Amino acid sequence: LVHEVWGGVDNFKHGDINAAMGARHAAFAKQWLPQIGAPHGCAVYFAVDTDCNAAQLRNLVLPYFGSIKNVFGSTYRVGSTVAAQYARRP
Repeated sequence: LVHEVWGGVDNFKHGDINAAMGARHAAFAKQWLPQIGAPHGCAVYFAVDTDCNAAQLRNLVLPYFGSIKNVFGSTYRVGSTVAAQYARRP
């Protein structure tokens, strides 16, 4: 299962990639996963499909995924998918 956040360029401007939004997205997914028949223990992939620098990775992307993991606990496994270059150097 995949939960897409944003894809494209400059998506940090939207404010949807941070710890608080990770918790919100995970809570939404956790509510709906049983309703679509997702078994406990399945992997749910979240995507942050945008380039980021080292500070964005450290301060926004990693906390985003950490919050997802905290909300899911042991109910679901968290996967991440990335179609962009992380921590590119300017």
